[in-house]
Amino acid sequence: MKLGAATAVYSTIAMPRKQAPKFELEDPIKIYVDPRIELYSVVLYLSDFRGLKNKDGVVEARVVTALDFSYKREIDTKFSPYKGHEAVRLYNEMATTGLFRFGHPPSVMLHLSNPSGLVEIIPVDEFLVKMAGGREKLDGFIKGMRQFSRDTSFIDFFENHQSAYHKLADGYRRNMEWNYVKDLEEYYGDKQSAYNLILAPMFHPGGFGPRIKTPQGHYEAYAIIGSKAVAGDLPNFGLGDSMRRLCWHEFSHSFVNHLTDSNLEHLREPVGILESQKLPAQAIKQIKDFGLWDVHIADQASEYVVRGVTTRLAFIKLGAKQGNEALAKEKSEGFIHLEAVCQCLEQYEKQRYKYRGLRDYFPQIVSAFEKLAG
Repeated sequence: MKLGAATAVYSTIAMPRKQAPKFELEDPIKIYVDPRIELYSVVLYLSDFRGLKNKDGVVEARVVTALDFSYKREIDTKFSPYKGHEAVRLYNEMATTGLFRFGHPPSVMLHLSNPSGLVEIIPVDEFLVKMAGGREKLDGFIKGMRQFSRDTSFIDFFENHQSAYHKLADGYRRNMEWNYVKDLEEYYGDKQSAYNLILAPMFHPGGFGPRIKTPQGHYEAYAIIGSKAVAGDLPNFGLGDSMRRLCWHEFSHSFVNHLTDSNLEHLREPVGILESQKLPAQAIKQIKDFGLWDVHIADQASEYVVRGVTTRLAFIKLGAKQGNEALAKEKSEGFIHLEAVCQCLEQYEKQRYKYRGLRDYFPQIVSAFEKLAG
């Protein structure tokens, strides 16, 4: 079964091509609200987990929107009586005492059929199983979500809001300036089999970018985007620079993450040195005690490459002024070595006659990290 807007009975939530006048003939992006992600959003909202806290106890890495709009209030009214449900209790435990949080639960949901069946139509990979705390925990989570969907009549709620979901997707598409995915395919010299942009009104103002392997062996890219503002009592998912940057960023993970994973043996030492210079010793010890140091190294390397590419795209597509602003923004968010990564990517751009895509050039990116690490 193909994932995305064509899944099961909810194919109607994909935006018709006739409503995409700006780049109708070449647009590969499906934009929609996904019932699996909305179901998870409700459980997330009801749970006590709100994100990671800083040393002062203030939530900094937020997972649930802080915005106020009628759809959120409807969810509160409809589902708050189920706050004590087993699915909410189990997820809260997995997120607060374990590591099953942020992009991991949504990625798991995309391996399942639509609610209320939630059948595992694509085997969940070993990494996500580990993040869930093992196969037994993961099976319990899926079973709990299935039961929550049935006990709350979630399907009825979802179907009753399809016109609103259409409106959100239509608004997002109309605000896109051009086909951002085409920018990525040209830059990376690669393609995914499909691109799914899922609007998640209840998520934080950021996103996740999983890549899912279908039963046919193809890879589908996902960008799960949270709301950034409210306009006319409807969640808004960004405009202009913020929309473009986030779309480039989340879809880029489908092009980059597997490259960093396959080069981990060479990235482990240089990126490890850079992270050891940045993180407190206690934080490093905790990561290693959880057995996640390699995961952390791969994540950080991927973030650098993704942010490097989106910054270079800003230079290429928008000019030096906005490119420099993008670079400054990324550095202010803690990616202090990004300029060196961008310089490395500039060499890639100048030698495209030699390199078919970033995959072929990746050893040079590894070398750039080695130089940074001294």
